[in-house]
Amino acid sequence: MPQTTSHIRTNFDQKWIGLKVHIATPEKTTVEWTLSQKIYERERTSDHHGKEARAVFRCTDADNKKCIIKVRMLLDWKHLHTSPFLTYIETEIQALGKLTENNCQSTPRFYGSMMCIQNIPDPSPGAVTSFIAMEDVPGRVYDWSGYWSNTTVFERAQKRAAFRKAFHDCFECGYWNLDAGLRNLVFDDDNDKCYVIDWEVAVPASAGAVKWNGLMYGMWEMIKYNRANPEDFTQWEW
Repeated sequence: MPQTTSHIRTNFDQKWIGLKVHIATPEKTTVEWTLSQKIYERERTSDHHGKEARAVFRCTDADNKKCIIKVRMLLDWKHLHTSPFLTYIETEIQALGKLTENNCQSTPRFYGSMMCIQNIPDPSPGAVTSFIAMEDVPGRVYDWSGYWSNTTVFERAQKRAAFRKAFHDCFECGYWNLDAGLRNLVFDDDNDKCYVIDWEVAVPASAGAVKWNGLMYGMWEMIKYNRANPEDFTQWEW
């Protein structure tokens, strides 16, 4: 069992609502955000990397400005130096920071981050908890079933066009996201707009590791194709 994902809701209980978090911004200031609503929580367990909990909250500041804060909590301090936990955090901060600096219009703007060491009575005293604040972009995330069951061929064509624009926008602004899947796309259907989110697994555009081709739609679950023969376009479902 290399890794499992649980939807239990025990690490971020009601006490987190109302919590005030001081986030260091890219402009070297500090903003106090108040956690107001938990959107979701997940827990992951890996044989080699221990346990990790994560949650996403909607938040507001003193001026009622809104943001999203992603919280990641390592649940076993013994795995701090063997887990990819810190790498994922650093990659997301670097990617969102660079994309925001280059005025990317297809990602949430990066508002800042904060890391702290857990204390008693936290789940794993001595382990790390991270907070990453970003823009709350408009739109919705489609799961695979909803995307293929509740949209028309025309609507899916619009979404693919919006995604391709987002791909080029992100790439031109310095980064691309390698964690492909509908779960990491927000579609603003009212404006035919796509946002790419969740930048924990990403590469700089200068790495030359990513080039556009039609199979990108399949990687991101926006076409169905025969994986044994992906270039047989006659078997693609749009």
